[in-house]
Amino acid sequence: MGLHDPKHICKDCGHVGQPKDMISGSFAGEVAVWVIAIVIANAASWLFMILPLIYTIYRASSKKAGCELCSSTQIIPLDSPNGKALADISA
Repeated sequence: MGLHDPKHICKDCGHVGQPKDMISGSFAGEVAVWVIAIVIANAASWLFMILPLIYTIYRASSKKAGCELCSSTQIIPLDSPNGKALADISA
């Protein structure tokens, strides 16, 4: 999602605005997985480094657009027929 994206309306909270990028999981969790894998890899085998790599790829590929207010992924373009109808109901 970029600065020139059309405005969206959230089906859950009715907020109208630019969508924000949302990524599954958490950064802290990803760091923890990497640290644990490095410790295990030093003690056992470097094959354990595949696990955090898979998790990082999963997080990077699961990016979705969401509401900037409530973080719901149930957003639709405001200029679509459903978006206009929802905006009329919300107003």
